[in-house]
Amino acid sequence: MFTEAVPATECLPLSDILESIKTVIHKHVILDDGVSSALALWVVHTYVYTAREAVAYVAIESPEKRCGKSTLISVLSAMACRPIVASNITSGAIFTAIEEHSPTLFIDEADTFLAGNSAMRGILNCGNTIRTAFVLRSVATRLRRSATGEATEGGKAVSRKRVVRYSCYCPKVVALIGTVPETIADRSIVVRMERKNTTQTVLPLSQLDVAEITAQCARFAKDCAYLVERHEIVRIEGINDRAADTYEPLAVLAEIAGGEWPGRLAAAAQSLESPLAKVASGSELVLAVLSAFAMRGADKMFTRNLVQEINQSGRDVNLACFGGRPANEFSLAKALRCYGIRPKAIRIGCDVSKGYCVADFRGAREKYVTTAEAQQRGAELTEEIHLGGEARAEAERLAKQRAEERRLEKEKDLADVFAMADKYRHASGSGEDDSAEDDGDVPDDDEQEPGS
Repeated sequence: MFTEAVPATECLPLSDILESIKTVIHKHVILDDGVSSALALWVVHTYVYTAREAVAYVAIESPEKRCGKSTLISVLSAMACRPIVASNITSGAIFTAIEEHSPTLFIDEADTFLAGNSAMRGILNCGNTIRTAFVLRSVATRLRRSATGEATEGGKAVSRKRVVRYSCYCPKVVALIGTVPETIADRSIVVRMERKNTTQTVLPLSQLDVAEITAQCARFAKDCAYLVERHEIVRIEGINDRAADTYEPLAVLAEIAGGEWPGRLAAAAQSLESPLAKVASGSELVLAVLSAFAMRGADKMFTRNLVQEINQSGRDVNLACFGGRPANEFSLAKALRCYGIRPKAIRIGCDVSKGYCVADFRGAREKYVTTAEAQQRGAELTEEIHLGGEARAEAERLAKQRAEERRLEKEKDLADVFAMADKYRHASGSGEDDSAEDDGDVPDDDEQEPGS
């Protein structure tokens, strides 16, 4: 099925091998530097994956066709150890190929057959940890029954079933259009492909030359596999435990390579494992509830008010945790029951009803929400509160402006009324003789007779 790589005569430093792999990837595919660094480590990992207890997957997803998924698979499979590429595969073929060949398995066009195939998804889910990467199958064995009734090679044919254990442990790449299932993405380096711009150019696959790289990877595996096996566990901070297990064998290689490689991988892991890239989960539910408390500025809330705040937030938790519908008091209580959180009678002011307290979620927060998720949600809430304050200030400004405009209009109307009143008053008094008094008609006081 494949040609074994012939080890080079001399082993180069691992950092030089990784740089060569990155260069080849960038020549043929448009990817971020962090993603290409993680993939370069993954390529070397395929040669020494048996030295660690966990294996890393690569999940390639794109919004639509012609985004470069198959091109990336072609590049990676040309450099990986013992590659098997399939655009369609059955669950039985997966564990049979792994058991017989210990390959690096590339599954393209997974969107055409993976959805609804629970058996295949179960195999892929269990195949990244060496202690649990097994499936059991019942296999019938045909024997011959002799005249005495004992099963032998001669006589009448009979069948007898026996249980066979198959290994599913190997590096895998799953590529599809759409979103990779959450359980697979949780065990993978998730690479999101997009169409390149018209100004971006790459070399065609006809110019792909990786003979030297595969030879150097084979030599590294032959000379330095014991270093990988004996190396202490390396954990990347800021990501959840499952993702840390996925990146652990790559982190070991990064430590062996030295230089900038540990920092590059840590940055790539934290960006690729960002909570924004994940479907709403239990951590999202806990974060949504705590966010509701924060937005209300309360340490306890009635269930009806908590549900209202969660629905108004518009987060994906409404779809993931509540069956595709807005939350209600029953669905919220059911979702939180899994985490040991139940509603209780609380009093707020003069009202008493069922509700929750912030303290009820402290244990779930510590167990299910990573530091990175909490920090990111805190930043989102800070931005929302800031924008909300700006919106309220703008609303107050507009309200004051409208009130001032109405006041000026009223003053103008009053001024018009007074002006009109003065006009009518002057018009009505214009015919009167204001000079009716005659000084000669009224005698002065000194001219009047006494007693007059």
